[in-house]
Amino acid sequence: MSDEQAAAVIWSVGHPDTYRSLVLDFAWGLDRYRDWVHAALKAALA
Repeated sequence: MSDEQAAAVIWSVGHPDTYRSLVLDFAWGLDRYRDWVHAALKAALA
C-alpha cells in the first residue's frame, strides 16, 4: 500500500462525517466507535 493509499484510508475512517453518521445518526456509543476505528484501521493498514 502506498503512502497515498494509507492516507486515504485514514482520512476516510477518521473523517468527521463518518463519526457523525455512526455516533449521532446511528446512535453508536463512543466505545463502539473507538473500537470500530481501531479494528478498521488495523485491518486496512496491515
